[in-house]
Amino acid sequence: VDPLLMSIFAPQNQRFIKDWMHYSPLIEIQKVTIPTLIINGDQDLQVKVGEAKSLHQACKNCELAIVPKMNHVLKTVDNAQNNRESYYDPDYPLSSELVAKLSAFIKLHQ
Repeated sequence: VDPLLMSIFAPQNQRFIKDWMHYSPLIEIQKVTIPTLIINGDQDLQVKVGEAKSLHQACKNCELAIVPKMNHVLKTVDNAQNNRESYYDPDYPLSSELVAKLSAFIKLHQ
């Protein structure tokens, strides 16, 4: 394994990756019977908005929230440089819109 990829493909992670590959999120989400909120940021470099929309289409009773300027680590970013920095800098704030959407969803379904 390339040393740069060892954190992902380390021997202790192999079982998880092997098991994980057997599941399709589009099939699994159809089994969900509780209120579900699918949240994705439009600046997420790892999970694209189209993937969140596909999950939403597969789960008719799910809600979808696309959060502007939010990235994969749930932080507000303005550009590609901020996006990279936010992964390592704990001072980047969580998306306030994420917090608002989560709060509203929880209050509605409690």
